[in-house]
Amino acid sequence: MAEHALKLILEMRRSDVKPNAITLVGILNACSHAGLINDGPGYFNTMINEYGIKPTIEHYGCLVDILCRAGYLEEAKNFIEEMTIRPNQVIWMTLLSGARNHGNTKIGEYAAQHLIELVPETIGGYVFLSNMYAVAGEWDKVSEVREMMKTRGLRKDPGCSSIEHRETIEGYVVLSNMYAVAGEWDKVSKVREMMKTRGLRKDPGCSSIEHREEKAELENQSESWLLPLVSSILKMDVPFAS
Repeated sequence: MAEHALKLILEMRRSDVKPNAITLVGILNACSHAGLINDGPGYFNTMINEYGIKPTIEHYGCLVDILCRAGYLEEAKNFIEEMTIRPNQVIWMTLLSGARNHGNTKIGEYAAQHLIELVPETIGGYVFLSNMYAVAGEWDKVSEVREMMKTRGLRKDPGCSSIEHRETIEGYVVLSNMYAVAGEWDKVSKVREMMKTRGLRKDPGCSSIEHREEKAELENQSESWLLPLVSSILKMDVPFAS
């Protein structure tokens, strides 16, 4: 899809057809998804200098996304600071997400600060910041973010998922059914071993800010995140390999 979009813009240039602002959003978005770190800024500058199109927040957002996906976080930060219009929630969230994905706590804090100042009632900024601290092992800061949320009356909805087996779909909510299988540690360990054998692992960045506090109350902290999964498997009466 990205390659097709870039071919079209080249055909338009050869045919002297001037693209409009919406077309350029599509082109920049294509560059982002294709990882074209050099082409993206080039099209952005061409849009301004050659086509005389004034960039909108969507154009800025696409370029920030291009830089963040490629790990150019400092460049993305500087670009945001030089924007001629005020960055919106999407811009700051993109930078925060990029910082989390690339393990840059400093820029993550910078993005989260601006995001929370702009939309203090939005839960996403707090959660991303908390998860970034969790990956870095900075549990004191995870607690600080949690306390900030509590003070402001904010709470993250627990994550949910589903499993399909023999035309039956079993849903579960993280932490909601942990205690239902508290005595099934042998099966929890088997699931964990099966995942390990298949090269599957839990993403540490997906831990919710409630996880650290909740897991201390369980019998086996290292296995607690598997309990909802095992609970659903037990309800569906799926046989475990011996």
